[in-house]
Amino acid sequence: MVSLAAPAAATPDTAEDIGSYREATYTSSPGVNEALLPLHCGVSVRIEGNRYTISGGGYTRCDGNVARIQHNVKIQRSRWYGWETVAKKSDEKWNNSAHSSWLDYDCAGTGIHDYRVVVTGVATPYGESPRTARAYDQIDEYNCGG
Repeated sequence: MVSLAAPAAATPDTAEDIGSYREATYTSSPGVNEALLPLHCGVSVRIEGNRYTISGGGYTRCDGNVARIQHNVKIQRSRWYGWETVAKKSDEKWNNSAHSSWLDYDCAGTGIHDYRVVVTGVATPYGESPRTARAYDQIDEYNCGG
């Protein structure tokens, strides 16, 4: 008898876990007074399919320079058990007001799937606590051949 189990990388398909659709504003940890942290940053996320490649990423823009902007980018595809992470990367930029991250996934021969890009950004103002934003973008029933 063969037992099938979902891989540990799978996550449930819920927007609550992946943030806002396409754009999000950076927020601080619970309990931190937002009025004391005058940082205005946002992240935008985009995904696109070009033949046998799924590409996606995020762009963070702040009103002024911050000490650090970090992005964690994941490309995921739908599976019968949930979402599978097929590509990921992390990168950062220091002493800047903007940062972009882009990731490609060669999906040739994988068939038809829903794909999404999830970006978690962390912006750290000078001398202050980090602030986080999470957003995603999705394309449905993309045919990569198969």
